[in-house]
Amino acid sequence: MPITDKDVADLCVAIYKYPGSPPVTWDRFDDGQDSDQICWGVKVIDGCDVLVFRGSTTFEDWRRDFDAWADPFGHGKIGPVHPGFLLGLDQVLQEYRHGASGKLLVAGHSLGSGRASIFCGLAIVAGIVPVGRVVFGEPRPGFQPLADLISSIKESRSYRNGKFGTFEHDFVTDVPYRIGPLQYVHPTPLIDVSALPPPADEWGVFAYHHMPLYAQAIAQGSMRPPAALTA
Repeated sequence: MPITDKDVADLCVAIYKYPGSPPVTWDRFDDGQDSDQICWGVKVIDGCDVLVFRGSTTFEDWRRDFDAWADPFGHGKIGPVHPGFLLGLDQVLQEYRHGASGKLLVAGHSLGSGRASIFCGLAIVAGIVPVGRVVFGEPRPGFQPLADLISSIKESRSYRNGKFGTFEHDFVTDVPYRIGPLQYVHPTPLIDVSALPPPADEWGVFAYHHMPLYAQAIAQGSMRPPAALTA
């Protein structure tokens, strides 16, 4: 059976270890307590390594989210990228390569999605072209050179949750902002999905950002065609 985006969304939920959520037995798991401070896990499905990056849960995660938010780091091989998302990924790539078991699909939510996209770029220039990239609530991770690299991935999707027909959506996908020379882009068009948060959600204007809502929308097939590539 092929890996579905529902499978990937469920893994992106599982890596947060929400209370009451079904546990996942990862084939490889890094809790982020080592020097790179990045939490990631690998689940092997039908000979494919599904590598999932967790989103923000720790102080260090949040610090990296806002680390020079609008000041890109000019990486020599993948172009300008968000420096906080990039930090530690070279180490993760080296660790992953030591135990790689087959094809690679990269996924993540929020900070994890930004990391997933940059990791794809690093993997490609290292000679590993992922067979897929599936991300949820993705902030813009880098400039057009990164997008050009990711275009070599055949199955590449980025989902944005919101309420169809309104301006309400996951505002994390709007940052970093495109201002003057800061030409951050999403590597692929955003695909709109819709699963509504409960009234008076504690996340306020970011209520559409919860990963379980993305999993719910994917499971229900509540989506519409991708937004413009410049989104």
